Amino acid sequence: MSRRLNVAIVSDAVAPFHLGGKETRYEELISRLAAHDVDVTICTMRWWSDSPPDDEESGARHIRWRALCRRWPLYRADGTRSFVQAAAFSLGCLRLVRGRYDVIEADHMPGPQLITLRIVATLKRVPLQASWHEVWGREYWRAYLPGIGGIVGALVEAVSSRCPDRILANSRGTAARLIDVLGVDPSRVRLVENGVDLAGLARCVPTSGADLLYAGRLIEHKRVDVLLRALELLHERGEAVRLDIIGDGPARSALEELCAELGLADHVRFLGSLATAREVWSHMKGARVFVSASEREGFGLSVIESMAMGVPAVVADHPDNEARHFVTGDGGSCATPGDAADFAAHIAALLERDRNPVEVSERFLQKFPELNWDRCASLFADACHGRAASQVPIPA
Repeated sequence: MSRRLNVAIVSDAVAPFHLGGKETRYEELISRLAAHDVDVTICTMRWWSDSPPDDEESGARHIRWRALCRRWPLYRADGTRSFVQAAAFSLGCLRLVRGRYDVIEADHMPGPQLITLRIVATLKRVPLQASWHEVWGREYWRAYLPGIGGIVGALVEAVSSRCPDRILANSRGTAARLIDVLGVDPSRVRLVENGVDLAGLARCVPTSGADLLYAGRLIEHKRVDVLLRALELLHERGEAVRLDIIGDGPARSALEELCAELGLADHVRFLGSLATAREVWSHMKGARVFVSASEREGFGLSVIESMAMGVPAVVADHPDNEARHFVTGDGGSCATPGDAADFAAHIAALLERDRNPVEVSERFLQKFPELNWDRCASLFADACHGRAASQVPIPA
């Protein structure tokens, strides 16, 4: 029988206060860890105003909350990560010197906190484990933050990848890039992919919405502008399809202006950030095609959720987009990155195709049976317990 562990999960952004792929991952894993002899303390910024959402009411007594610093904005006005927030959160992680934890597990972003946590873990003589969602590398950092900022960002990424005792990669591509780009020793890398909540998706009632749906942050590399231009081309061909856009971000006003400029104001709805994942799923289930022109995705959780519900997806065939590996065949298709005409052609082909959502879902789940949260939670718990079974073969 396993010894019960108390694991500190360190992340600056967590559900239900902030929604995204990594927040969903932690939420789904944490809800299942009690069955694997793991109690959790969620260590984050002070997202709550009065008291933390400790879980007496929900019955999840294996979960506790701890604030490491006050809440700081995650992003600057231009949509890039805030250095101030990264520094404040990293310093706040020193508070973990006080407290008893068997394992420290940390989200790898924004990066500097892993250096701090390495010091804490060494002082407390406990393992440091990091979940890694994507690898940027030197060239991407230089493009993301020109000048000294990109140099510092690349250096922090490289140094922070040396800090954990073990790294849990969320995809095979991320695992390979950790080894090939950052030079991480393969023996320190485990593969713990994301999954889907099949029961939750099945219970979800579809919202009568648009033909096309995008869900994600509205920032430059997500390339929502490509989707709007593809929609314009579809309308020029006489296909009066509609697009719903879920999410928010610094690019929203520019996208709204582009929408008006293209004459699409009556055919596009900006729904903003929705309160829960279930609301997103309802819109997703009511759409005919899920669309994402994003050129950088460490996994692409929304893409696999759409296909698990039988909604095909069109994504960008970009080497930094891991979601492209999931959309071959009936589950969707890959379009040329940044090419609105090619996106329009792929979308039109899927809209014209007769499809049975049940068959699309079944084929996707048969092809990727490992993408379920119960299996992911088991692998995550194995890593926390230090079991060799959590080591998964990773391609070179």
